[in-house]
Amino acid sequence: MVPLKDSIQTNSFKINGIERLKIRELKGLLTTKIIQAQENKIRVSVEVPDEIDHISINMIDLSRMVGIILDNAIEASLEIEDPLIQIGFMKEENSVVIIIMNKCAKDIPKVHELFQESFSTKGNNRGLGLSTLKEISESKDNVLLDTVIENHYFIQKLEIINTNRKE
Repeated sequence: MVPLKDSIQTNSFKINGIERLKIRELKGLLTTKIIQAQENKIRVSVEVPDEIDHISINMIDLSRMVGIILDNAIEASLEIEDPLIQIGFMKEENSVVIIIMNKCAKDIPKVHELFQESFSTKGNNRGLGLSTLKEISESKDNVLLDTVIENHYFIQKLEIINTNRKE
């Protein structure tokens, strides 16, 4: 594990506190996507300042949402110079906030266009990811999805409000 961590850090990766992410499924998904980004020479920064051992959402839905966001971030990063993906997991008083941001092209379409089903900048038979992400987030009472494009960064913020029951 130490050589892998050293290898990741020397290849433009900054990982602070990933050991504080105690949700095995999410940590596994994150690791897979970091390796995929590394193989494509994409710089990645991960910050987990607080221990996170529970997120009030079905793990399959959470994994699908985070997977879609990371897949899109990696794909968008392949199209630009000096790509960078930043990932943060923050524990708030009543929620967990996941922020994933990536550098994006200057001519990226408007956010509302990107979320339309079948809209894609990548050709035919694509464009289901963001509409699926929106569909999953809207089907949950305790999930807020906020997407903005700011200063040539595509920023997606998922906030999962704590519920008393485990899903």
